[in-house]
Amino acid sequence: MAPELIKGERRYDTKIDIWSFGIFAMELTDGDPPYINEPQSRVIINIVMNSPPPIKDKWSKNFKDFVSKCLTKDPKKRPSAEELLEHDFLAGAADHKQEFAQVVKDYCVIHAEKKKKQK
Repeated sequence: MAPELIKGERRYDTKIDIWSFGIFAMELTDGDPPYINEPQSRVIINIVMNSPPPIKDKWSKNFKDFVSKCLTKDPKKRPSAEELLEHDFLAGAADHKQEFAQVVKDYCVIHAEKKKKQK
């Protein structure tokens, strides 16, 4: 959930979707969303008070920068979708369809395995 929603500052808009996209990207990198092992009350505090946790080093500098822009806390400073489409990370996106598809497949496998273990 975007920090501005938690604080009750804004109605739903596309800047909230940008935040959610950044969180989804982080989830794809680790297999879980940030703060997965924290109690829900602590997650809310972390979202509002702290910066999002960093993405592991194995990901490109462009990807990490793109995600950090998506996760800009202040929605007035958070880029729009139009601005993000101009980011260097997406410049060659069409050339990386297979790689992205593999990341999504890997995530799905990891997530399914975790669910099996929980049962």
